[in-house]
Amino acid sequence: MNKATSIEVVAFYYWLKGEFKSQRENLLPVYVALPSMRDELLREYLKTYDALHRLHAMRLALSRGA
Repeated sequence: MNKATSIEVVAFYYWLKGEFKSQRENLLPVYVALPSMRDELLREYLKTYDALHRLHAMRLALSRGA
């Protein structure tokens, strides 16, 4: 499976910041401060957009940089 695109990573970043209409809460501090929550937040984001199939690709991109 390919690594996520930079657009996908940026979209996740905007979602964490609460800049999408469907999600207003800023989760960026949680993502940064609690590494144990990172996988859960990524799963929540992908589930919101019916894209759980991109989980491995996003993990790969976020762990190595986009």
